[in-house]
Amino acid sequence: MVPVMADVGGGSGLPVTPYSSDENISVEQVSRWKRLSRTLRIPVDRTVIPVYGNGMGLFYKRAGKNITANIEENVSDLPADIKIPDSFKDLVSIDEATKRIMLKRPMTLLQRNEIINEIWLEYNPARHHRQAFEQMEKAVRRLFLRSRFRKGIFFQFRGVNESGREVSVDFSVVKEFKIVRKENERALFEIVVFPDITPEKLVELKPSYSELRSRYTRVVRVWIALQEQDKGSLYIAGVVGGESKALLPGGGYREMCDSWFEDGAYFIESEERVGHIEANRNVVLEYNGNSVWWAIPSVIQDRDYPFRQYFLIRGFLHHDQYQPISTRCPVLQRWGEDHGAKAG
Repeated sequence: MVPVMADVGGGSGLPVTPYSSDENISVEQVSRWKRLSRTLRIPVDRTVIPVYGNGMGLFYKRAGKNITANIEENVSDLPADIKIPDSFKDLVSIDEATKRIMLKRPMTLLQRNEIINEIWLEYNPARHHRQAFEQMEKAVRRLFLRSRFRKGIFFQFRGVNESGREVSVDFSVVKEFKIVRKENERALFEIVVFPDITPEKLVELKPSYSELRSRYTRVVRVWIALQEQDKGSLYIAGVVGGESKALLPGGGYREMCDSWFEDGAYFIESEERVGHIEANRNVVLEYNGNSVWWAIPSVIQDRDYPFRQYFLIRGFLHHDQYQPISTRCPVLQRWGEDHGAKAG
């Protein structure tokens, strides 16, 4: 069962919760939200780490090691005499006999746009059907998306502490982090863990947000390998997973198929080498989709609880036009019912 997401923002509107106000919160429910939230963490300041996507993940990549490539798309109405520009022949090719366009290695977003522009420059209304060129553009867009799926993404800081003991900190409980120093192809991360509480303890104690903040926050230091001989360099990526695909904006991802997420594959929208992150630059994380897994009633009833949402009544950006989200948002409720979950 996929739980429904609920957006949050700043301000003093009503707090958002993934649960119905009238239900008894179970350990299983909280655990499910915790598992999902680990894949939906993103940096607040994208200038620190330019990572975009539904969430943030880590993976190792060897130099020259591409993400999935050598893929094809059928173009049933192939434009007559269409050619791929010479500058992109090492990237994309066309087989006129089988009416297929083939991608040899992953393309960047810039390359995708340039190829599409070059193809449309060949369009001649007197000779071509516009529909054929629209098919070509769709095929190129799909090739870009399909080429950026990768397995082996993980959502924990994994390494050893300063005593050499193995440590793993799940993204679902990372509030912020920074690299204290780097040496010998590894980096010492300082991680603020919050809330440092299990779903079982949370449901049992029913703490307020203030109690969580004061009693269940700790700092962990972890040495993490920036380079592994058999795996390559460590990258941080903006990723989209199958469990959060429904949250995507429609625009550039309409062609993304559910089947592409099979076998633990994630779509990588952007990536940055972790070794390039500036030392002692604090990286604060937020929730994209903002599913605060521990936001049970005892937590959100605290006036200091920070995750709240406003909705516009009309299209005017004035404070008196804001309307707090209802505790039973109809849009979220319908999405949840379609996916076997409830929206609070």
